[in-house]
Amino acid sequence: VPIQEEDSVTESLSFPYEVTSMDVLLRTTEMLLRRLYGRPDMRGRFAAKARVECETVNSRTWSKSIQFREGLGCPRRAMIAMKSRLESDSPRDSFEKVTVTLSDFTGEPSTQPGLLPEVRDAAKDFAEVDRRIRVRTNGSPSLYRIVRLNPHHPLPEGHCENLRAPLH
Repeated sequence: VPIQEEDSVTESLSFPYEVTSMDVLLRTTEMLLRRLYGRPDMRGRFAAKARVECETVNSRTWSKSIQFREGLGCPRRAMIAMKSRLESDSPRDSFEKVTVTLSDFTGEPSTQPGLLPEVRDAAKDFAEVDRRIRVRTNGSPSLYRIVRLNPHHPLPEGHCENLRAPLH
């Protein structure tokens, strides 16, 4: 079985001095993402994984892998998905080089609105019915209500104190 190489694209930026600022890391990552997604070979491709690496001054490498929930095809959405994760786990040492790698590509976004169109349409219809009922009931919950049950009844769900009609 041949070993398959991972399909990935990489961009990097080296600084002439040591950097410790999180703002510089975020701006550099954003710029590198714009470069990556601006490549002609990235047209129509959606990355599901990103890796940010910082080469530190003492020859160690800090890295953070980020798996996206869906394949992303634009730098703005990728940066939104990456920002909080980078802020929560940033390099401790100063760094001189930042590298961003995108991988796990698909030819289309990986989100699916629903596999069965009738289920998808039923959910839309259900939401519309709920909205209309809420308008008529002054915003109170329309498709459910809390009722008091008689705890001494052999089947409490069969006898409700506050309902005129039995529950179904």
